Amino acid sequence: MLHFANEEKKRVYFFPECIKELQDYFKSNVEATLIINFSNYINYDNKKDFFENIEDICFKKVLLNGNGSHRFNIENLKSNENLIELDDQYSEIPYDFARFPNLEILRYEHVKNCSNYSSLIKLKELSLWAYPNKNIDEFLGLYNLEDLRFVQSKIISLNGINLFKKLTNVFLIANKDLIFDINVKVNDSVRELYIESCKKIDINLIPKLFPNLEKLTLMKNGEIKELKPLLENLNRLQELNLMGTKILENDNRYWKDYNNIKKISFLDQKNLLLKANEFKK
Repeated sequence: MLHFANEEKKRVYFFPECIKELQDYFKSNVEATLIINFSNYINYDNKKDFFENIEDICFKKVLLNGNGSHRFNIENLKSNENLIELDDQYSEIPYDFARFPNLEILRYEHVKNCSNYSSLIKLKELSLWAYPNKNIDEFLGLYNLEDLRFVQSKIISLNGINLFKKLTNVFLIANKDLIFDINVKVNDSVRELYIESCKKIDINLIPKLFPNLEKLTLMKNGEIKELKPLLENLNRLQELNLMGTKILENDNRYWKDYNNIKKISFLDQKNLLLKANEFKK
């Protein structure tokens, strides 16, 4: 019998005793996701051959979580020419990404000795945790990227981001040394920018780097002197989220003067004349 994490979303757990049922299910549900949770396999004795027949399942999406991958022979998880989505933030498997030539979505916590990010030329979404390099140079050939996310990483610059002509979403979370350099070339394709806890970023440079933003989030990002530099220079901006970020200006009633802005989400502060419930379009 199959074990579902979410049957409606077609997310189903891998167990070796269910190989035949999983084969049949994925033949009929090619968009389904196979979930490998190592924590579920603690009581299994035969860990050497546990994944021996996993290649018989024609899955294209996989989610790995739980601890304990080191107890298993995981060679069959390190290569898959059919895989289009790999979500692995827990297993500590050092992948050679050249062995995943058709990957379109990668969500991964960087592991030492993983290699060949640059081979993922079909990649559309890259979400990366704990990336150790200071620049994004090894990704600059991934021209199909639409969604780029760095979390708790060592990057200090986005130099080269202008090369991603299809990029529409950028998420930057807890990258404590990241700055926006005035010399970085503009990317005019990005429509959504999410910044959380990246307090070295000069927000006044956002319009220079990403002039066509429609949605901007500045979450838990320290203090902002005033919003005018953003509102004046982001002419396509429709939604601004400032939750957890302190605004130092007093008379913010001019925020309502920008007809393109449909929504500003912010916490009430004593110094702000315009309160959250008064900003309505």
